[in-house]
Amino acid sequence: MDRLTDEHLVRDLADRVEVEAVANRYALTLDRRDWAAIGQLFTDDARIEVADVGTGEGPDGITELIRTILQPLDASQHVNGNHLVAVHGDHATHSSYTIAQHLRHGLPDGDLCMIGARYEDRLLRTPDGWRFTNRHVTVLWMQGNPSVVGRS
Repeated sequence: MDRLTDEHLVRDLADRVEVEAVANRYALTLDRRDWAAIGQLFTDDARIEVADVGTGEGPDGITELIRTILQPLDASQHVNGNHLVAVHGDHATHSSYTIAQHLRHGLPDGDLCMIGARYEDRLLRTPDGWRFTNRHVTVLWMQGNPSVVGRS
């Protein structure tokens, strides 16, 4: 490989790692209930669609949607895997799976609900790093008490 090709390869790998890091930071902000940090992961015109739950637009709308979903819980843990990243200049696509455990004490049918979901994302390189422009969440399966996450 010539030097130019090596530089492109290093840049591509670094971009992929950074995109995965944004996805993993998203999971940590959810579980830590770090409402301010959630909005910082999205561009000003970003949109999130959580299938069968709702849509949020812009950092404030996205944060409010997520807060509405998670605030009733006592705890959650999102574990991400199977990251696929494609970088095209300053734009990227990303998909991954998550297994999310949700805990809410004192419900009659149990305290735990586990959800398997898929994320489909578009991101943009900004002066502050990679940010989501669109995040689509599809629930693939659910186990446990759906009332924990406000479903019946």
